[in-house]
Amino acid sequence: MKTKRMVLVVALLVALLGMAVTSIAWQPVGYVIGQVKLQARSYGASLVNACGRSVWTDSQGRFRVACAPGQHRIEAFHTSYLSSAVEVQVESGAEVDLGVTTLIGGDVGSAGTATNQPWMQDNRIDSTDWLIVLTFLGQPVWRWPGADVNGDWKIDSTDLLLTLNQNLQPGLIWYGPTDWQ
Repeated sequence: MKTKRMVLVVALLVALLGMAVTSIAWQPVGYVIGQVKLQARSYGASLVNACGRSVWTDSQGRFRVACAPGQHRIEAFHTSYLSSAVEVQVESGAEVDLGVTTLIGGDVGSAGTATNQPWMQDNRIDSTDWLIVLTFLGQPVWRWPGADVNGDWKIDSTDLLLTLNQNLQPGLIWYGPTDWQ
């Protein structure tokens, strides 16, 4: 009786394992590679959304993502910067090199934002952004981390200039996403 139970358990495990192995289908993939630079800042960990997943760039701003063949939207984000986006066609076994995108700094928040949360950025650089930096000028970074546009751990005139430089032309508002080059 014990032997029959053991044989039954082993047979069941083999059957389940066989089903699991045959249900794992090999998926051909291609790759998307690129580099994300930040205006007036050394490379930082930027977030790249690609092919249904999110990855962080390395210390040089580079990324590589495996993608199923087909059309995909690739987006790059960094706190206080306009995003960048591009549509690409990925082929099986091929590598799509997007080159470099430089994210433009100065998008520190949106009008009416009560907290400094990156998802509250409005993907545009306008007077609201430089007013936020001006409000927190000289204050500790923890008060509004997004106001430290260049990432030097202080909210200073450099951050203010980055937001103002994007607004020097009358009536100009910078909107993201910016283009890949």
